[in-house]
Amino acid sequence: VIDELYVVENGGVEAFSGDLDDYQSTALRGFNAGISEDSDTVRGGQAVSGRGRDERRSRKRLEAAFRQRTSAARKHLLELERNIKGRQRELDHMAEQLADPAIYEETRKQRLGALSRRHGEARTKLDELELEWLELSEQLERQIEEFARSQG
Repeated sequence: VIDELYVVENGGVEAFSGDLDDYQSTALRGFNAGISEDSDTVRGGQAVSGRGRDERRSRKRLEAAFRQRTSAARKHLLELERNIKGRQRELDHMAEQLADPAIYEETRKQRLGALSRRHGEARTKLDELELEWLELSEQLERQIEEFARSQG
């Protein structure tokens, strides 16, 4: 229940003498009068100019184009992350095997040698994957920063 209505405008507050329907009509008349010629959309009680709408659409198109341009890099980063996790799991498993004292018995020297080689190769591959991930991440971050700067 509303007993009194007040209007806040031009830096002041005044009591409104009509009912809620009168207020709505008055507010809409004043609002519509304030919309400029190039404004043809109303959202959330605010006029959105045609120019503002076009600028927003243009910005959205640029953002979509940027996402499309960087899509391959972002997908490759995800792939690298999956490969890094897989390689790390493989290394952890080999480290468990190398931690087993039984692998160092005389009868298992061949197996120890093969496991040591595979562990070294896996470690090298993991280092390469991590370096590639880091370089690609830095490149993508630079692109994001440059795009953000270009958008104001």
